[in-house]
Amino acid sequence: MIAVALIGGAFSFFMRWLQNTAIFDPETGLAQRNSAISWILVLLCIVVALVQLVLTSRVQNKSSAPQTENLFYTDHKLLRYIYILLAGLTALAGLLLLIGALRSERGSDVLRLILALLALGTGASLLVLVCKKTLDNSARCLCSAVPVLFNCFWLIVCYKDNAVDPVIWRFCMQILAICAAILAWYYLAGYAFGSPKKCHTLFTCQLAGYLSILVLSDSFRRSEKLLLIAPGLLLLLVAARLANEDLPTPAPEAELPQDVEAEPLPEITFEDAPDAESKFDSEPESKSESE
Repeated sequence: MIAVALIGGAFSFFMRWLQNTAIFDPETGLAQRNSAISWILVLLCIVVALVQLVLTSRVQNKSSAPQTENLFYTDHKLLRYIYILLAGLTALAGLLLLIGALRSERGSDVLRLILALLALGTGASLLVLVCKKTLDNSARCLCSAVPVLFNCFWLIVCYKDNAVDPVIWRFCMQILAICAAILAWYYLAGYAFGSPKKCHTLFTCQLAGYLSILVLSDSFRRSEKLLLIAPGLLLLLVAARLANEDLPTPAPEAELPQDVEAEPLPEITFEDAPDAESKFDSEPESKSESE
């Protein structure tokens, strides 16, 4: 599954880069209509999404992981270091976003400051999830809900910044990547809140990772690109682990050996009581004599 997202993301990144350099008019800045590169990019996105959907539907073990299990923690040392690195990069991106918001000429932009604080909270939450094997249920719910809240707020800020741009191709892929991240973190949070859905989680995590690679060729802030690619790769790793997990199966019931035959139960026979029969037979005779 990761291979589809990575290879498809690399090809889509290249096509997106060609689109950004070829379809926009240098004088007016408008995009060319019915561009072949744009159609190829759209078809490539659809093909990758369909392949991911088919691979998700073919997962053999579709039962969800136990609700008490932390999906972001692994005992594998190399993977754990990668998890910590990606979570740390997310926190670093939030810090860079906060510094940029404070140094911006629009110092009164409250939305940017809130977004940066939420990005820092997302990085801190991911660090807690990847470093702690066991967490209290309330702490897991809080750490799982922060990325959802951050991406929802980021979607609002992104649309607000690009609402005046008449060329939708400039920002539509970033909007789609944020929407996919919202769905992925939402379904991952379901494991903490007691309503896991494995197939939905696998598909949305793959899609979010793929789109986070695609939008790296767009021209927006590097800190925001890091906020997409670092959690996106983390989502891919979690999806791969979730797809290959082996849930414990119930132990088979103990069976009796074939050569040992069960002893037959003793047959119980009930004999007729002669006294009772004579008693009931004598009753009609006594009645006839009395008559």
